[in-house]
Amino acid sequence: MQPRWAQGATMWLGVLLPLLLCSSLEGQENSFTINSVDMKSLPDWTVQNGKNLTLQCFADVSTTSHVKPQHQMLFYKDDVLFYNISSMKSTESYFIPEVRIYDSGTYKCTVIVNNKEKTTAEYQVLVEGVPSPRV
Repeated sequence: MQPRWAQGATMWLGVLLPLLLCSSLEGQENSFTINSVDMKSLPDWTVQNGKNLTLQCFADVSTTSHVKPQHQMLFYKDDVLFYNISSMKSTESYFIPEVRIYDSGTYKCTVIVNNKEKTTAEYQVLVEGVPSPRV
C-alpha cells in the first residue's frame, strides 16, 4: 500500500507528463525552415498550342526534427488558386494536357509548412500558335 502523498504524486505525474510532452512537440513544430521555393515549366515557359505542359513546384525545407514535414503546395494562375495538394514530397507537379491560348498567364507556387509560407516569383507561361486541325 502506498502512502497517501504518493497516490497524489502519481495523479499529478499523470497530468504533468502529457503537458510536458505536448510542449516538447510544440517546440518541434517550429523547427522547420522553408529555405527556398522554385517553379519550373516543362518543356519551357513558352509552349506550342496543343502540346502538353507540366508545372513543377520545388520546396527546400530544413528541419532540426526527425519528423518529415507535411508540405502544402498551392498553384496559382493569375493570382487564382487552381491546384492544392498536401504531400511529404519536396516536389509536386501539375499536368496540363494540350495547352490552349487561355492557359497563357502568370503562374506561381506557394509552399506552407507548419504555418510558415513562402511563394515563388511569378512566371509567365506563353502559349503560341494555332491548334492543329482535327480530322
